[in-house]
Amino acid sequence: MNKFSFLLLLFIGCAGNLHVDVSSKQQEPITSIHILDSSISYKVPKGFFVLPLGPFVGMAMWDKEAELAPGIGSTQIHIEKYLKDKGINTTYGSEENIPNAPDLFLVYQDIWKWDFKNYLFVLKICLIDPITGETIAEGTYRSSEGEFHDFASSEREVPNILDAIFKQL
Repeated sequence: MNKFSFLLLLFIGCAGNLHVDVSSKQQEPITSIHILDSSISYKVPKGFFVLPLGPFVGMAMWDKEAELAPGIGSTQIHIEKYLKDKGINTTYGSEENIPNAPDLFLVYQDIWKWDFKNYLFVLKICLIDPITGETIAEGTYRSSEGEFHDFASSEREVPNILDAIFKQL
């Protein structure tokens, strides 16, 4: 294998993957989204871990639990900025304290790992119909496994996920 092939293989193996699933199309334009405060950030400690199974991501390894890490990576800020740039009004809080009736709820879960610096390992964003409670769209980014990754961040991956979702809505 020559040096060029090795470098090409190295860079191809570094990227994570993105999956988007949209179960129903929006008939009306989306003007407001309420980000639910039940969104969660986890930080995976060094060594092996067990991540609690939930509606979003479930992974089991060996001996340590992932730690709740509120605000790591500023994912909520990047989501709000993206939506504002698209002209969508956003609010944040619980389902009970909504200032006005939003078109959709948004909930996310992000998982961060450390490899000389924190990097985004998994980010899942779901859009939920506030009337039926059904998930109408979800997008998931997952960093590549193994030795090589691209030090993903929510600043970079939030727009990628939401662009892919909104193209299909």
